[in-house]
Amino acid sequence: MCSSKKGISAHQLHRVLECTYKTAWFLAHRIREAMRSDDFMPMGGDGKTVEADETYIGRRVTFRSTRAY
Repeated sequence: MCSSKKGISAHQLHRVLECTYKTAWFLAHRIREAMRSDDFMPMGGDGKTVEADETYIGRRVTFRSTRAY
């Protein structure tokens, strides 16, 4: 959402995440609401630690060789 100049549409989220449009619309609204914060406090509060892990949504694509060695 933040990396593109004009944001991202729910329909584009639907295509990228390979989920239903209804789910993508809900996620887009939740993300926009989270980004709308008026207070400029650090995430988690003063002196708190926030951890974020990588998340993969969808299936993992693997390529397998069909040749026998």
